[in-house]
Amino acid sequence: MSATSLERLLGCPLAWVLHHVAGIRPGVLRAIPDGARLLGSLAHAVLAELLTERPDWSPETAAARAAVLFDRLLPALAAPLLRPGLGLEMERARAGVVEAARRLVALIAEAGLRVRGCELAVETELDGVTLEGRIDLLLETATGAPVVLDLKWSGSDKRRRQEIAEGRAVQLAVYGRLVGGEAGPAVPAGYMMLAQQRLLACAPAPFPPHLHVPGSDLPAIWRAAWSGRSAALERLADGDIRAAGIPGDGGPEAGEPAGLTLEPPCNFCGYGRLCGVGSVGA
Repeated sequence: MSATSLERLLGCPLAWVLHHVAGIRPGVLRAIPDGARLLGSLAHAVLAELLTERPDWSPETAAARAAVLFDRLLPALAAPLLRPGLGLEMERARAGVVEAARRLVALIAEAGLRVRGCELAVETELDGVTLEGRIDLLLETATGAPVVLDLKWSGSDKRRRQEIAEGRAVQLAVYGRLVGGEAGPAVPAGYMMLAQQRLLACAPAPFPPHLHVPGSDLPAIWRAAWSGRSAALERLADGDIRAAGIPGDGGPEAGEPAGLTLEPPCNFCGYGRLCGVGSVGA
């Protein structure tokens, strides 16, 4: 089970069943990445290659190299963005990726961290289930303690900021569990919002305290999410499949263990036509 799968199960059991049990996938047109997703993939690739090439960039040399990598990887990873009329958007995106590289490298240096790896696949066995994830950027302190950063490209950091402040950062909690183990100390983690060149940290250290967004105890979120998984699977085994986006159909009933529940992912879901949330006129 991945972090995405766990979030889908907690956010909408029906969507989880349709995706992971029935094997129903969104249509081909919906699967085509839009501009934001193309830029996100490109930004990820640029920074992964940058930090894999060399772990000790200065901010200025990192920015210069990121510009070169952006230009080289653009035709292969985001060719639709080269269409006529998108020149201004592409220049803004290029500047954003370059500044994100500059800021990220500066933050890593200021915190006294070093890069352990990029796009790292990690997994562990838990309760007979393989828990897995792919960590965008795994850092470590001078003593070897892990620090996790997930890289995001979005027009706003509001959603991720709220996620941390409201104790719903399941993805970061899963990654912390994967690299920190069950009995280890809490692993510092955060979202690096690339378009805004802003770090949203779940802990006041090792990054500067003003970057800390209070509200997330990642080990507690992990325990609640795993407990919520068990409760959700028990309901599914009883034939109770709920569409969380439909009023009155999503939450636990009186007397049921709640665990951790998430906001229904209706805005990002490809199954709205099946549950009724995305029906014409809805």
